[in-house]
Amino acid sequence: MSSDQAVRPSCGGSPILPPGATLHSLATFLHRSKGSRNTERSCLRYYGGASERMEPGNPFGQGAQHLAEAVYGGEPSGLELIRRHTLLGLFGPAMGEAWWGNRFRAPIVEGIATRKFASEIWLGKPLSWCPDCSREDIDQFGWAPWRVVHQVPFAHHCPSHGAALLAICAICQEPLDRGFHWRLPGDACRRCRGQSFSSGFLVDESSGYRRLLRVLAELDGVMASKGPVPAREVFPERNEISSWVMPRQNVSTLLSAEWGLANSESSISRLLGVREKPGFIRTALLRPELASVLAVLLLRSIRADGSD
Repeated sequence: MSSDQAVRPSCGGSPILPPGATLHSLATFLHRSKGSRNTERSCLRYYGGASERMEPGNPFGQGAQHLAEAVYGGEPSGLELIRRHTLLGLFGPAMGEAWWGNRFRAPIVEGIATRKFASEIWLGKPLSWCPDCSREDIDQFGWAPWRVVHQVPFAHHCPSHGAALLAICAICQEPLDRGFHWRLPGDACRRCRGQSFSSGFLVDESSGYRRLLRVLAELDGVMASKGPVPAREVFPERNEISSWVMPRQNVSTLLSAEWGLANSESSISRLLGVREKPGFIRTALLRPELASVLAVLLLRSIRADGSD
């Protein structure tokens, strides 16, 4: 294992995977603990599939059942690992059962390639971490995994601590990990061995952005909970989106004011560094079945209380 970070395993050589940690953090821990340097071999060992068929960092939990059986003897199941340790588990309660991520959970668990779904959630952001969360994880669990909520493409601050998420070397601008470099928060830069890191993307902390982070914090709490997912208690079904906004309220105008923009439709996604189709907010209101994750969470943020 690399000496960049001291990792204390729990029992049987496998670590305790903290609530809300990414599934790929577990594979990274095991890859390093065995001294492996072969990405292809580790992907086959832990996910049961070739690396070229996977999204970097495995954000959707492809092959989760293979990992569940290889590491935990099948308990928890692959579906449970997806539920608690992937972006599908984080977004699922907000999006409803009709969303592709919920409809395809079972085949994803068994290893179906997820790249054809990636355009629904553009994953161009390097793996990111909150220094405060990492310190807490090391104190409590003995190691610092990647956390699911920090990998949300349009999140650039920790929803819990408000700290800017770290992603790139402050010296050479190299991302610590784009998904299959088998690094963990707290490691040194792969290129220059630097120990100082900065944010990969800067975003103004407007009222709208703070509201969006609160929604992500709420989802993170649901994902990390031990009980069943209370989907309708936290977020209504997508066909109820229109009821989230007061009658005759101009959603675009409201969002524009909260984000300090002239036009929310054309600017919010650009400010957050993600790609969205034109009119994505209007599409969510008129055709909820076609709504994107960002549009749903922006509309959900309108329902938040009036505090910033």
